[in-house]
Amino acid sequence: LSQTKFDAVVDFTYNLGAGALSRSRLLKNLNSGMTVALKNFADWNRAAGKVVPGLTRRRTEEFNLFSKGEYGA
Repeated sequence: LSQTKFDAVVDFTYNLGAGALSRSRLLKNLNSGMTVALKNFADWNRAAGKVVPGLTRRRTEEFNLFSKGEYGA
């Protein structure tokens, strides 16, 4: 992985835990060489079953770091 891809996966894991990463389509796609899409990050934008705008922003920033190498604010 490039440094920015690694950083995005570490940020995701730090915020959600290794268990969430191990169950994620994000890791499955990454390990199988398939495309990692925004949806793979955005699937994890809920708390208590409800979409949380702040989590949606965080997952989008992680995806942008992963896909474009763009560090967020």
